[in-house]
Amino acid sequence: MSDVEVTVIVNDESVEPKLKTVHGLSLLIEAYGRVILFDLGPSSEALQHNAYLLNVDLSLVDALVISHLHSDHVGGAPYLGWVAPSTTSYLPYATGCNFAQYIKRNGLNPVEVLDWTQIYPGIHISKSIHGPPWEQSLIVETPSGNILFTGCCHPGLGTFVSEVERKVGKIRAVIGGLHLSRAPISIVEKTAIYLLGKKILSVPLHCSGRELLEYLSKANPSLIIKAGAGSQITL
Repeated sequence: MSDVEVTVIVNDESVEPKLKTVHGLSLLIEAYGRVILFDLGPSSEALQHNAYLLNVDLSLVDALVISHLHSDHVGGAPYLGWVAPSTTSYLPYATGCNFAQYIKRNGLNPVEVLDWTQIYPGIHISKSIHGPPWEQSLIVETPSGNILFTGCCHPGLGTFVSEVERKVGKIRAVIGGLHLSRAPISIVEKTAIYLLGKKILSVPLHCSGRELLEYLSKANPSLIIKAGAGSQITL
């Protein structure tokens, strides 16, 4: 397969001053000839503004994957529905009728993910794990190991990694929110040691916190990629 290309459209911090920095996450993932949008950020305004400046054409999106239902991950639905109507939108387990109707009202096609689902060859959505809330992850297979995409990782990174490795094999990289920005330093260090021990390349975004980034950067710079809105990452 060709490389996996990731563009960070929405994030709490940015590498480009003209981009909007907002509390939220949206990633564009290109793999196996498919274009997947992972989460929508908190608003259509942020998603549209940043996509335009990054020259990202969201009309080419093949599928939307929503990690979980918090507002900082789902607010851009109206814009995506406008530029890419009828896009299949994979929602986590137990989202309820109201959210599915919200997605449908905005011109998208909601599909609730009840268990592990392969949406394209080499591309999977995990079963939802309760944090709370219910949260699912996206996994892209590569010859050197799987890439795990997380929204906020509310159930815990170790829980997701264990489930993914049980089902589809070794993880070599994790990209997205890790829910450590307000965690005690002992939990941050425990997570960092876990990642280092498993030699997982990390791209901490959104709610991951600066402490994790600093710890990993000092301990093993080869296992960390610093990124923000506007970053383009090739794996």
